[in-house]
Amino acid sequence: MEKEEKEPQALKMHCLSFVVERCAKNGVDALLKLLLHCREDGVAESLDRFLRQCLQDYPNLRSQLLREMVATLAKTPPGGPPSAVSLFQQMVFGKRSESEEALESCSVCGDLITSVKKCSRCKQALYCGVECQTLAWTVGNHRKLCKIWTTIRDAEKDTKTTSER
Repeated sequence: MEKEEKEPQALKMHCLSFVVERCAKNGVDALLKLLLHCREDGVAESLDRFLRQCLQDYPNLRSQLLREMVATLAKTPPGGPPSAVSLFQQMVFGKRSESEEALESCSVCGDLITSVKKCSRCKQALYCGVECQTLAWTVGNHRKLCKIWTTIRDAEKDTKTTSER
């Protein structure tokens, strides 16, 4: 497994152990109640704070993935765009939440995009600039996702072309 594959895996394992520790300490019901609580506007601020705390407890401070996530989250208050949840999904799992999918926001930093720049290959990832695009390709897992999305898109085109004949 390459280094770029190990960082997301290590962060996932850390988050899993963080959740288990909190369950053991406070009980599952209390943790679920905390995580599912939303503000009046529907934002899950407590979940956002929980993920931020999880990232603060991450022991590998040299992790490039952690540094990028912290740098992005430092610019926004808990619950604000990008949320810790959407950033975690994007950088660790490589996908965006459905609620934020409709917004034209950068796949990496979450900033709203005035002029949309899509990945020229897969046409799925949106970027605010070259810096975020490079970051997604080198630190994030867009390299792998791009191949998958392109394969799916091409297969859908082939299926559509075949059915039209």
